[in-house]
Amino acid sequence: MKGCEVHFLEGESRAEIDLQIRNILAFVPEVFFLCCIDSRIPDLDWTAWIETTEKTWNGRIHFGILYNREHSQSTIQDFFYHFRANGTHGRPFLPLDVCPYRNLFSLANMLESLRVNGSRSVLRARGGTSSSVKILADSKVHAAEVFDISITHLSCYLPDEWTAVTQNTVCQIECLLDREPLYFNGKLAHKRNTSDGVLYVFAIMDVTGLKGFFPEAVVKLNSFVYERCSREIWNADLTGSEYQKKARISGDSVRVSVL
Repeated sequence: MKGCEVHFLEGESRAEIDLQIRNILAFVPEVFFLCCIDSRIPDLDWTAWIETTEKTWNGRIHFGILYNREHSQSTIQDFFYHFRANGTHGRPFLPLDVCPYRNLFSLANMLESLRVNGSRSVLRARGGTSSSVKILADSKVHAAEVFDISITHLSCYLPDEWTAVTQNTVCQIECLLDREPLYFNGKLAHKRNTSDGVLYVFAIMDVTGLKGFFPEAVVKLNSFVYERCSREIWNADLTGSEYQKKARISGDSVRVSVL
């Protein structure tokens, strides 16, 4: 709604929260973290942790405070006076209501007022070896791995000498995401040289030429994107059975959403 990419994080220890933040910052340059200080994590003191984390990430992470309206006012005042004494009195405080809809409305407005709605208005997922793409243009086909994908764009590495694809060239694209095939048209938005080769970025179009996937494909793609991002944010260091075991222990509580 507001063009913000939002991740809801939960954990049973400070180490789990630190790990999730590190994983987010691995592919997002700067984040605004809203701490619900009513969340009781045994080895985490919110005041000390916020200060330590800010110093660790040196300007890449900014904090706001969420709290229940019924929370002890003295606790909120302690937070406020502590941060004011340390020159950070501009940190926003937002009371949470018993009504989830009011909370969502308040959070969305806060994010908009903080101007955290950047250029990435949709969530992207990295493709990996289980995802591939075939691109047809001027009777030439090139196959590649999907670098990343969202409901508006697809990017992959292609040979720089592939002159059949120029700016605004419309290509037929066959994309395989974990053995789920998707067929669509894509218009080359731009390409850039990187240390890994030439990255081609295609704006996805439906069969009528409008920007974006047709509705049925959006459902499939969102499922793929959210699953990949949730896994990466939860623990990029765990894979396969280790991740599944971790998810079962936690009740698979990490959710990824977009406001």
